[in-house]
Amino acid sequence: MRNSNGTAAQTAHGCIAVEKIGCQILFLNAETGEIKTVLNGFPKTVHELLVRPETSRAYVPIFGDGIHGNNPNPGH
Repeated sequence: MRNSNGTAAQTAHGCIAVEKIGCQILFLNAETGEIKTVLNGFPKTVHELLVRPETSRAYVPIFGDGIHGNNPNPGH
């Protein structure tokens, strides 16, 4: 999480989840499980998440338009 001025929030705690079927990224309250923020509009290939605590950034790779072993456009 980032402060309003764009710098990393030193006391940010929570949980980030990838909801693969709904193509959403969910920001949750780690204690209650309450959904705090939802990011929508991703292609159906969102299914992994990398969090870099030292930069307070999370990355969600977007892979091609198929599934492993059955990708109609490999390498894209």
